[in-house]
Amino acid sequence: MSKTGFVYGKGVCVKINGRAAGGILSAECGVKNNLIKIREFLTAKPVYSEYSPEYTLKIKSRYDLSDLPGGERLSTISFEYGGRKITYRDCAVDSVSARMLPGRLTEYSAVISAGERIVEDE
Repeated sequence: MSKTGFVYGKGVCVKINGRAAGGILSAECGVKNNLIKIREFLTAKPVYSEYSPEYTLKIKSRYDLSDLPGGERLSTISFEYGGRKITYRDCAVDSVSARMLPGRLTEYSAVISAGERIVEDE
């Protein structure tokens, strides 16, 4: 839950490289916090530690996210809803898979890693 209440998928606008993206079926956003420990030589006690988060997005869509129009490279993905904007920068497509079923449209799944996450409230 966010400060605006529960988030419904129909109220979320997904933008890729600043332009609204159609055909998005679902999105999962996750973070893994890695702790980097710097130790002094010949001791087990760390002298400094810092978190280094890894952001992962799993997006299902009707088109292949690794093949953007005009050969454009995927650099940012943002989610906008209820006066809040969450932007992921330095994005790279890790893997893409396609699911094709008889009588249905093709569904693409992309796993995307991002280097930075920025949250803006209006």
